Amino acid sequence: MSNKAELIRGDLLSHIDQALTQTGTFYAVVAFLRVSGLSTLMRQLRRFLDAGGEVKLLTGDYLYITEPEALRMLLNLGPNLELRLWRSFGRSFHPKAYLFETDAHAEVIVGSSNLSRSGLTSGVEWNLKVKDAEFNGTDPFSAFLELFYAESTEPVNPVTIAAYQAERDAQETKAAWREVSEAEENVVEVSPELPADTDEPAAPDVAWDPRPAQQEALEALSLSRQEGFSKGLVVLPTGLGKTYLAALFAKEFQRVLFVAHREEILRQAERTFRAVIPDKSIARYDGHQREEGGDLVFASVYTLAAKRHRERFNPARFDLIVVDEFHHAAARSYQALMQYFRPQYLLGLTATPDRADNKDVYALCDGNLVYQVSLSEAINRGWLAPFSYFGVADPIDYTQVTWRGTHYDEGELTKAQLQGRYGDTVVDAWMRYHGQRTLVFCSSRSQSRYLAERLRDAGVRALHVDGMTTAGERRRAVSQLFEGAVDVICSVDLFNEGVDIPAVDTILLARPTDSMVVFLQQIGRGLRLTQGKTRCAIIDLVGNYRHVDRRLEALGIASLTAATRQMAVEGLPKDCEIELDFEVIQLLRQLRRRRSAPKELLRHAYLALKAELGRRPTYLEFHLQSGVDSGLVRKTFHSYVGFLEALDELTPDEFRTWERAEGWLNTIERTTMQKSYKMVLLQVMLERGSRWTNAISANDAAAPFFEYLHAARYRHGDVDTQRAFQAPFRPGVVASKIAEMPMHHLAQSAPDYFELDDRSMSVRVPADTQADAERIAAWTREIVEYRLHRYFYERTGT
Repeated sequence: MSNKAELIRGDLLSHIDQALTQTGTFYAVVAFLRVSGLSTLMRQLRRFLDAGGEVKLLTGDYLYITEPEALRMLLNLGPNLELRLWRSFGRSFHPKAYLFETDAHAEVIVGSSNLSRSGLTSGVEWNLKVKDAEFNGTDPFSAFLELFYAESTEPVNPVTIAAYQAERDAQETKAAWREVSEAEENVVEVSPELPADTDEPAAPDVAWDPRPAQQEALEALSLSRQEGFSKGLVVLPTGLGKTYLAALFAKEFQRVLFVAHREEILRQAERTFRAVIPDKSIARYDGHQREEGGDLVFASVYTLAAKRHRERFNPARFDLIVVDEFHHAAARSYQALMQYFRPQYLLGLTATPDRADNKDVYALCDGNLVYQVSLSEAINRGWLAPFSYFGVADPIDYTQVTWRGTHYDEGELTKAQLQGRYGDTVVDAWMRYHGQRTLVFCSSRSQSRYLAERLRDAGVRALHVDGMTTAGERRRAVSQLFEGAVDVICSVDLFNEGVDIPAVDTILLARPTDSMVVFLQQIGRGLRLTQGKTRCAIIDLVGNYRHVDRRLEALGIASLTAATRQMAVEGLPKDCEIELDFEVIQLLRQLRRRRSAPKELLRHAYLALKAELGRRPTYLEFHLQSGVDSGLVRKTFHSYVGFLEALDELTPDEFRTWERAEGWLNTIERTTMQKSYKMVLLQVMLERGSRWTNAISANDAAAPFFEYLHAARYRHGDVDTQRAFQAPFRPGVVASKIAEMPMHHLAQSAPDYFELDDRSMSVRVPADTQADAERIAAWTREIVEYRLHRYFYERTGT
């Protein structure tokens, strides 16, 4: 193995050309893209992709130097090239690295060259190349993928290119291309991950019998498998043992893959699985280890995101795949896994039923919610400790802190949090409401150190720890808190996941958390039951930051009206209480008045999903991936196409078709569904293609109708309750029941569109042209697909 470094001072293009002659993986991160550079490299990229290579390229929008036309050029190279854009929001983005990997070799080039003609050929550039090197610490390929799928990135597609083009055109580009002075430089930071998890205690020796929530979930999962489902989502609040549940469920399978996007989640899961299933062999597949042979494989999604790593496993290698909740930017990697692997079952886990926060794992599981326990139910059933929630007015005005697309500007936020008034508020709140052992969740290391110092100045025994603290110091801090030698630990993201300290009875939230997943994980650290603990105090700094009202909903408070009453009881779990500062009550009242109407909620969700997909989402895609209740579409706009019209998303020709077909589409959306039969009949008709509106006899519909209901066990509920549709297939009996039920009811309820004549039904749709007919058929197919999915997967009978 050679790990000598080579300094490249001139023609980088020839080195890239040589590296791309071997099929494998090519990753590149560059500060900007220019047409000149891509034109120089296009021949090599096409050759590499045509040979089966995989390309991932990350570039930035900093100073708008990246050219939209360069992005469009790359989109034309096909599906094996994935392109993402780092949204800098004014912060510098300067990395330049080229990574190549085949089965035999790995090569990394890091230096000064961007993807421009001068950067690749004639410019004065220094780049360092190493081949087959052993890297201390982070593997560069895994580091690239973490950056590639960071929350600050977005997929590049025609929709996002158009948005970037509009932003770029609005700028004074000549001024933007100036040299950036040293004072303007800001270091781009990616949220640090914890180091390899060697400092957490091993799973304790306990009797591995399911707790009540886990037993109920296991029974629901067993039923889901019996019904023929191959995917399922389980919602369990933090503290009820999602990973433990997964390990118990995994006992029914021979080969299991557990996938996560954070190393500490993988290590915690490994310990739990090892304790629950000690007779199974374990393997790790991540940036540090590439073990393939275990019965239980714990893998980083960032490693398996690479096609060549996925393909080291047989698609049928795993019987069960488990995925924990993951941040949105990583969704495409998980989708790629599920398109490749063919497990018997996919189990998705999340801590919150909030669709906006778990929309990606929800979509991955096809919306099949197998089992759910809310925080309120868990407390009411005695599985978690009750809480006293204290809403304390946050003195920071968050309208004065810049929102960077996914988070508040770190520098501005930290500056505000280090002000004396803010520290006074935190110390005073803790003095008023604290218990014996407190975890303080902070936004930054600076804030965490500052609050620990302020608490110590007030006579409180407080410590600061974070991911950079040594393993020994972290262990000692936890032990001191448990033993009562320390009152408070201030931390940054350290105790969100994977650390169990049941004795904690006070949670202080000193950060504007936007995610309900993170919020529930943090308060869950204080809700675990233990001897002598009667309740948990939740001290929350409530300010005018984004989605603050959703925190209260997550606690079981039914409405903002209920939340504005001192010590409100309505909607709260058993034995829980709430106390809000007057300023917090005033803020919540303002939020109630300004709360987004359903139309705005749907519009924002649609536009975000369209940008993510790069095209108009289908009705079912909107339901599964938007994160909002798709039922609002029908309630607000009568139909999905009506919703598209209101958003001005229809072309002029589509609009004219919609004007003619609005009544028909509304009818298909609204017709009642006590059973699935109406939609199944319409699907049978649609399967006939352009003849779908022609009369179909009950006899002709009988066989495909019967086959659809029997094709999946989860549809058997509509078979078991109707003897005519039970096996064996009896054509005459099935035909009679089709004529008697779906045909008759459709013709009776919508005579303008359905005509029944002697057990044959035809459809009259208002189409003046062939193009009209094709659009109406496509829209009808989307509605039928959506309604059947919701009926069978969610049992809603919409």
